[in-house]
Amino acid sequence: IVSGHHDNTIKIWDKNTLKLLNTLIGHVAPVGCLQFNHEVVVSGSYDRSIKVWDIQTGQMINELRRNGYVRALKFNSELLITGSDDRTVAVWDFNSPTAITLKRVLRGDPGRVMAVDVTDTYIIAGFGRPDSFIKIWDSCTGGLLHTLQHSEDGLESLQCRGNLLVSGCFGIIRVWNVDTGDCLREWEGHKSFICGIAVDDKRIVT
Repeated sequence: IVSGHHDNTIKIWDKNTLKLLNTLIGHVAPVGCLQFNHEVVVSGSYDRSIKVWDIQTGQMINELRRNGYVRALKFNSELLITGSDDRTVAVWDFNSPTAITLKRVLRGDPGRVMAVDVTDTYIIAGFGRPDSFIKIWDSCTGGLLHTLQHSEDGLESLQCRGNLLVSGCFGIIRVWNVDTGDCLREWEGHKSFICGIAVDDKRIVT
């Protein structure tokens, strides 16, 4: 288990015993997002940096910079996607965590980037306040495919699973067909912002 904190640290825990294994120190502002695998932890912070850490040693092995608070990131085997308050989505070559290069910058004015996801086919970003919308780009070319208007309330979270995209804003969950951009269904239930979404083949957890 890896967690990011408002005291600027990242903590690594044993998932079985819940024992604290390591504390990663390097950010100088709260950690806004992170993702990890068996090799690295990638973290984004309000200090406008993205840091890459060796998960075994806890050593920082790379650092990237953006022009606004980094609120969202997601990586796969080839790409690292970061979203920040400067209203941009940065697409990085992530074949080597020690040699990351910027491929392109995607823009989604006027909102700040609140959530991102990446698949083999798509780069997806959710923009919140003053308007809430989702943009879907081709992950190979960077060409814009769809712009989905979410609602008047701030979009906070999203996740793509197969051809389904699930997004959350103030009390509303929407399910979209990511290929066509069609909204398939909508649920209400929460009474505030939906800050996190997890999706598998059978369930949506918010």
